[in-house]
Amino acid sequence: MSDITVQVTSALTNSERRVSTNWTLKYFKQRLETITGIPPEDQQLLLFINTFSTDGKEIKGSQGQTDDSTTLDQFQFQAHSRIQVNDTRPESELNDLNNEEGGQFFELKDEDYEKRSDSIRRWKQDNKLGRFDPAFEAKKEEIRQSNESKAKELKEGSRFRTVNDKDGERRGVIRYVGKVPEIDPDSIWVGVQFDEPVGKNNGSIKGVSYFTANQNYGGFLRPVQIEQGDFPEKSLFSDDDDDEI
Repeated sequence: MSDITVQVTSALTNSERRVSTNWTLKYFKQRLETITGIPPEDQQLLLFINTFSTDGKEIKGSQGQTDDSTTLDQFQFQAHSRIQVNDTRPESELNDLNNEEGGQFFELKDEDYEKRSDSIRRWKQDNKLGRFDPAFEAKKEEIRQSNESKAKELKEGSRFRTVNDKDGERRGVIRYVGKVPEIDPDSIWVGVQFDEPVGKNNGSIKGVSYFTANQNYGGFLRPVQIEQGDFPEKSLFSDDDDDEI
């Protein structure tokens, strides 16, 4: 199969790239590292049939993440597909920009980490990636503005579904739109009540209640992760074929 053009996206990148479906998954990940700055072993890849699709399929080798010899033609790549590259490292600066909620992680003293020559930070400094990219602040501001603009469209009580969600499409009801200082004092968040127990809380963060939901039915998302609309609760049999018994 000839080369095709696909869209490669990550937390801070969005570009069209030519790829060959004869490439192995291992080689493809190596190429993606030069675009996104995410090491191959820390990449989670989602394949969307086109740039507008919200139904992504995770790309793995035939034996899971350990088998990277699988060629791309096994994943039904097609022209104008979109590849979302997620960074699975909890300490990633990229995740800090777009993560749902946030969290506390183990921290090495900054002066000790700065001395390491094999650290992720040093690699990013040398390659001018992430916050060491001269355009990082501009990209960060663009993300902030996108979230604030999207938040103005969202209404409490409206139905929604998630987009570009590493956990797959989730649906529910918007319960809160506004700032949540317990997560980030400067950003707008959307408090949601999921239809299923796929959340992280009950509408409360660090003892402060923003809305009420059963445990694991609540969550806080970035506005750009939300698509508001007539998205009814999924039926258990929604994928059944009516022509089959």
